[in-house]
Amino acid sequence: MKSFFSIFGSFFFFLIVACDKNDSLTDIPKNLEGQWILDNVVCFCYFGEVGNENFSDQQLWFSENLLYPIGPNNDIPNIAPLGKIHEFNLRGEVLILKQSGKKYTLEVNGNNLTLTFVDNEMIADDEIAFYFKKGPADPSCIDFSEVIDDGICTREYMPVCGCNDMTYSNACEVQNAGVMNWENGACDKFGEK
Repeated sequence: MKSFFSIFGSFFFFLIVACDKNDSLTDIPKNLEGQWILDNVVCFCYFGEVGNENFSDQQLWFSENLLYPIGPNNDIPNIAPLGKIHEFNLRGEVLILKQSGKKYTLEVNGNNLTLTFVDNEMIADDEIAFYFKKGPADPSCIDFSEVIDDGICTREYMPVCGCNDMTYSNACEVQNAGVMNWENGACDKFGEK
């Protein structure tokens, strides 16, 4: 009789787990593709003088099931290491980074994107939300297959302005970043070349 309940219990558990609809992969929304510019971060973190935060030089690019955070290395937290391509899956409204296993709820509302870290209830103060605005750059501005992680470039400063409105130290750096078009000279304020 005991083995009957063991088998029945195992079958019942399997049935519940196998039928959980939240476990299935969700198609990536087409409006997620392309450039997103960080607008705000809300968390228990320190960015320096309050009111002087500049998030606009942080970008997040999406292409199919890949994301690519770019921007200067500074104290602003990011959802994944900068300058590297990361694979992700969507399960319902939850974005899951394959390499790290980190989870974020994802909400796209028109030209606004919110990524909220799925909190570990056992860790105090790990809540963080990232708010992005859709960027004006064409999705073809960055070719993910051309990104070279940890590419080696000279340290000469001959700035170029990428089609993503980011200034790079030189042509080598912009090429390693997978940026397909650029102009000589630093970018002006965001959106102006």
